[in-house]
Amino acid sequence: MKKYNLLKTAVLFFSVFSILSCEDAEETIYEGNTNDQAFIGFSEETYNLEIEIDAEGTLIIPIESSAVRSTDRTFNVNVITESTTAADNTYDLPSTVTIPANEYIGYLEITGFDNDVETDTEFLTIELTGINETEATGFTVAEISVYQVCPVPSDFLIGEYSISDNSATIGPNNDFTNFGPATVTISQGTTNTSRVFSTDVFPGIGTSNEIVLSLVCNSIVFSSEVDTNVYCTEGTNIIFSNATSGGFINSTYDIENNGDDTIEVNYTEDLNGSCGGPFSSSFILTKI
Repeated sequence: MKKYNLLKTAVLFFSVFSILSCEDAEETIYEGNTNDQAFIGFSEETYNLEIEIDAEGTLIIPIESSAVRSTDRTFNVNVITESTTAADNTYDLPSTVTIPANEYIGYLEITGFDNDVETDTEFLTIELTGINETEATGFTVAEISVYQVCPVPSDFLIGEYSISDNSATIGPNNDFTNFGPATVTISQGTTNTSRVFSTDVFPGIGTSNEIVLSLVCNSIVFSSEVDTNVYCTEGTNIIFSNATSGGFINSTYDIENNGDDTIEVNYTEDLNGSCGGPFSSSFILTKI
C-alpha cells in the first residue's frame, strides 16, 4: 500500500472589511459612516441560479457597502459576453442596482426561465460598474451558474447523518480517512435543492470545511471545492471537487424508490494531482 508524504500547510486569512462592533455585534454588518471611504461590491464571487423544470427560478444577490451615504447609490450591471454561455432568453437581468440612502446593502434580483435549460451548467458572468472613483471596490465581477433543477421535498436529506468513506485513496493509504466516521447535521442551503453541512476533512490533520451538495434532477453534485490545506507536492494542495471535474460521474438519488436513508456522494479526490490524482472517490451518508 502506497504511503504519501503528506505535509500540512498554514493558511493566513485577510479581511477587507471590519466586522467588529462594541454594542450589537449580531446586527452590525460593517462599521462605517458617511465620512468613510466605502468598499463596494458583490457579496460573493460565485452564485447559483437554479431554474425549476418547466418553470422559473430566482436569485437575489446582495450588493454591499462598508459605509452608508445620505443618498441612493445606483450602479450599472453589465453582462460580460465573452465569458457568458447562458442564452439571453434564460434570464432577466436588471441593468442597474441601488443601495438605498442610509443603507449598507442593496439587492439585485435575477429571474431565470426554463427555455431549453438543461442540468448541465451554463454561465452568466456579470460586472458592477459606475462606482464613484473616490470609493474602493470589492468583488465587482460575479460568475453565476445557470442550470435546471427538479423539485425535491423540503425534508429530503435533512437532519442528522453519519458520514464515512465509501471509496478513497489518500486517507486510507496513510492510515486515516478522508471523511469521518462522524455525525453531521445537514440543512438546506441557499436554494431549495442545496444541502450543507460541516465536517472534518482528513480528521486529525486536516481542517473543518462546509460541504455543499446540489440535488440536480436525480444527480447529487458535490458542489464544494475543498482545499484540504494538505499536500504531497509542495505548492499544490490536495483539492476535493465535484466528480465531473476529474472526468468521473456524479452519484444519483431516487426519492420515490430509495428515499434518503442512505446516500452515496461521488467526488474527485486530489483534483490537481498533488498526490498522483485525480482519483474517483465517494462517501456515504446514513440517516441516524
